[in-house]
Amino acid sequence: MSKEYGNTRDRPGGSLPSVAGIEKRNNKTMAPTWRVLWRENGQRQYELFSDEHNATQFRRLVEAGGNQWPYGWVKGEGFPGDGSLLVHGTVTTLRDWAEDAVSLRSRASARTKSDYRRDLERHVYPYLGALPVDGGITARHVAEWLDALEVSGLAPKTIANIHGLVSSIMSDGMAHRPPVCDHNPFASRLRESPDVRVEEMVFLTPAEFELIHRNVPAFYQLLTLLLFATGLRFGEATALRVADFALDARRRTLTVVRAWKRQPDGTYRIGEPKTRRGRRTLPLSPKVAALLRAHVKGRPLEALVFPAREGGQMLNSTFHDSAWAPAVARASVCGKHAGEPRETPAERTARLALQRGTGRRIRPPAAAPSCDCEGVLTKRPRVHDLRHSHASQLIAEGLPLPVISRRLGHMSIQVTIDRYGHLMPELDDAVNAAVDRGLAWLDDENDD
Repeated sequence: MSKEYGNTRDRPGGSLPSVAGIEKRNNKTMAPTWRVLWRENGQRQYELFSDEHNATQFRRLVEAGGNQWPYGWVKGEGFPGDGSLLVHGTVTTLRDWAEDAVSLRSRASARTKSDYRRDLERHVYPYLGALPVDGGITARHVAEWLDALEVSGLAPKTIANIHGLVSSIMSDGMAHRPPVCDHNPFASRLRESPDVRVEEMVFLTPAEFELIHRNVPAFYQLLTLLLFATGLRFGEATALRVADFALDARRRTLTVVRAWKRQPDGTYRIGEPKTRRGRRTLPLSPKVAALLRAHVKGRPLEALVFPAREGGQMLNSTFHDSAWAPAVARASVCGKHAGEPRETPAERTARLALQRGTGRRIRPPAAAPSCDCEGVLTKRPRVHDLRHSHASQLIAEGLPLPVISRRLGHMSIQVTIDRYGHLMPELDDAVNAAVDRGLAWLDDENDD
């Protein structure tokens, strides 16, 4: 008899595992068996298996449940209704299938797959990874898992993204041939809330964008303007070549055919746009086209239109730190208060003391804090909010959603509606007016 326990603690008459352990039992007349042992509420518990793999999987189930019998498990049988009971045969766990499902997503980039696996390792496998994918995950498991993610401090949108990933993996299992599972216990289990459904977006008006733009360094001004005027993603705009523009034609356009894609090792390469509909041609306004024509004049067709200062790819982080963040900070304070020191005398004393202690120079904040004067920026937009601001401006001008969806390169118009539909309450009045026009005959009856 050999033992492979987890952590043990001394007890009169021997030691028992404080977490689940595995014991191999050899028998001269029978095949060996594996026994999983643990202590639940002070009572010794065990389950027998005919092979080590299943014993290991069961031990993970016990540990995942806090050293308790897995919910729904029948001793000596397994999960009722499972076609291949864990006690007697092999079983595909959620971890097993999720790894296969991610590998089978041929349209996902290597970076995306790496992000999927990271989220699964951090937020899914520790709770549910050892459960059988077919019939072993119940609504209670999902509810307790979502509660645990919320308690861990994850943002509602992050929880929604992780839930969506696991739900899609289960749906892939149902569609697989042969099917890996017969239902999706994650479907419709996420609690609805405004924090989960709606991304936190900041919409800049043209006047607010002007406050920022006039504070952007000259080297970055045209790129900033293009992001606001076209709604391009940053990775799309910075991958544009001179050849992607038609600026002398009657119809001035830019064509998006590529974008910078981050790789699992943190580097970038040129690849396809984010979605199938990301390959698109956008008309340019005369004002924007004129600025671009002067900017690219005399440059090679394959040259990047917006390279970094030293050449090559312009990184989002460089743009944010060198142009965007300082411009937003300067737009948030009026000229009268712009020169005021950001730190108080007490804060300066503390900073200098810290500087002496570390032996290196510690700079004070570069810009003054926001003031309450009129005419300053009160919002705190991200670079990506230029894309949202472009969409909101088009909606405010009354452009149809299909046009906006094509311009932004969304996978479908449903994405556009889900993201920006709440910006269109003014359409309610138009709808009501249309209904009343259809019921104009009621006015005649009332007159009678």
